Amino acid sequence: MAVSHSTACIDGWITLQFKELFADKKPEDIALKDFHSKEAALTKTELDLQHWTSERRRETEGPNKGSFKDSDLAETQEKGELLQAERDKSQSLDGRVDDLESCSSKLDVQLPEALVQRELQLLNASLDEVRSASEQHQQHFRELEEQIESDDCAEQLEDSRMLRIAPKSSSFSSLSSNRHAAIFLSSLANAHNEKDEIQSQLQLRTDGEIEWKARHASPEEQHSSLQEHLHSANQDRDASLHSQVNFDQGAIKQLQQKLGGVASELLSSDRVPQNVHSDLGAANQLAEEAEMTQKDLQTEGMGLMQSLDEMRPAYHWG
Repeated sequence: MAVSHSTACIDGWITLQFKELFADKKPEDIALKDFHSKEAALTKTELDLQHWTSERRRETEGPNKGSFKDSDLAETQEKGELLQAERDKSQSLDGRVDDLESCSSKLDVQLPEALVQRELQLLNASLDEVRSASEQHQQHFRELEEQIESDDCAEQLEDSRMLRIAPKSSSFSSLSSNRHAAIFLSSLANAHNEKDEIQSQLQLRTDGEIEWKARHASPEEQHSSLQEHLHSANQDRDASLHSQVNFDQGAIKQLQQKLGGVASELLSSDRVPQNVHSDLGAANQLAEEAEMTQKDLQTEGMGLMQSLDEMRPAYHWG
């Protein structure tokens, strides 16, 4: 009874060890560290099983060997088969571990390059941030320098003004009232002189501005007058040319009418050829005179245009 109880306890302990050792997990979830721990546990379980088998063998060979049942042998055989299956699984896990180690070696080769590139990107980003911060600090530093220089100039002007108005407190007690009055009057005189000088400079600038305006006002008036004169001359020229053109057109029409009358007379009369030639010559002469008159008018118009262009002043604003 004690042997069967111890056998049941050992079987339960072995079963518990196998359940804890080989839980239902996926092969890809088993890491290298877990594999080594499970392998150590499997070795321990195998040693415990060998120890238990030797104990059972001693019990079967001892005085209580009759109490050992066939069911116990079958259970022991089942445990051995389970152990062999777990050994086969352990070998498959060894192959999986080899594959993982190969992938890990490949990743170890690729990982440094990726890490270097990532580190380089981070360094470039940090460098850009540092440069931006440095530029901002430099700008702020320049603004502070300008502000300090402005404050120093203001303090110097204030000190010089105070020195002109009154002496320092340490010397104020040592000087007499007459000395103080003289210094005050001197400072007041200097202030009046500075005021007069500033007023004189302001007056000079005002006079210069007035003179400049007067100097530029005269050319403006001249320009306006010339523009009006030019506009009037253009109108007169246009009117003269228009009237001359009308006169020429009327003269040409009259000549054409005369030529038509001469031609009709030549066709309807029985004049001698000499009279015909003389009339044609007179008509041609009239036509030539009309053309010469028109050319003279055109020449006169061009001369008038040229004279108007010469009358325009070469005025430039400055």
